[in-house]
Amino acid sequence: YKPVTWEYSRLNITHTLMSKRKLKFLVEGGFVCGWDDPRLPTIEGLRRRGFSAAMLNRFCDEVGVTKAAMTARWQVVEHVARTALDASAPRRFAVLRPLKVELRGLAAGGKPFESPNHPRNAEMGARRLVLPETIYIDRDDFREVDAPSFFGLAPGKEVGLLGAGVTIRCDEVVRGGDGGVTALVCSADGSAERNKTKGHLHWVSAAEGMRAKVRVYGVLFTPEDPEGEAAKLKCGGGGGDEEGEGDEADEAEAASPESAPSWLKLLNPDSCAEHEAVVERDLAQAAGPPARSADRPAFQFQRLGFFCVDTDSTAEAPVFNRIVPLKEDKEKKAG
Repeated sequence: YKPVTWEYSRLNITHTLMSKRKLKFLVEGGFVCGWDDPRLPTIEGLRRRGFSAAMLNRFCDEVGVTKAAMTARWQVVEHVARTALDASAPRRFAVLRPLKVELRGLAAGGKPFESPNHPRNAEMGARRLVLPETIYIDRDDFREVDAPSFFGLAPGKEVGLLGAGVTIRCDEVVRGGDGGVTALVCSADGSAERNKTKGHLHWVSAAEGMRAKVRVYGVLFTPEDPEGEAAKLKCGGGGGDEEGEGDEADEAEAASPESAPSWLKLLNPDSCAEHEAVVERDLAQAAGPPARSADRPAFQFQRLGFFCVDTDSTAEAPVFNRIVPLKEDKEKKAG
């Protein structure tokens, strides 16, 4: 019997590094939070980020296997995850940057209604919500100066509230001692004759919502090819290293206290943003520490993206990680 050896190229992914030496430097240097940091391309990191084994296998199927050097775009990973989660993730409301809104004109006790857990899968059931007199909306959904491309709330402007069948109009802006906006006073209209609006906002009840940490992860490195860009910085605009080359040189460079690897300068400063959010209270039922071998409970926070339960989470102090954003995020930011 003569064994056969097949050699294939390394699977590289944009906006990150696959070199074990460089990943070890990031971990031991405290630039990331361990080998399971959700920004790393390690199996533990990807799983903590919320990517299931089925998603990772599907991604590998899509990019294929080759002997030639290749780099897969991170957007392909996101597309695979988004497609799977869109079909299976229950919908919930969460507000990352809460802004209090007082509603006037609602009936005593608020407006109860049924909200489906998934808009296209009735078998996933529904949950009962109540629109109360005090809610939170996202601070990013309010501007003091309106613009034609902005579909959020502004003084004198009407928007809808998702699921509630109610439109609200901003009548008053409440300011704190520093002049910043601390709350809004709005009139609510739940009648059948209410005005149609272009914008619809997600919201959470101030009385029923619970506090949670929500971590929004981005790419680890700003450029698509951090190793190539680092080589250009070192060589004053020259070409990049071949795959795997330059690791020893970077380690020697990092050993000097006066210098750091050139690729370290390309870390994305906004790769992780932690928010003190307000979420629906029933999320506490799924917020306990997830089993190591099981897929993490995942949800779509409406208008925000897909999120999963983090390792640090407990039912009393939930922590959620963003897996991937929604497709329309770019359009939302442009507005």
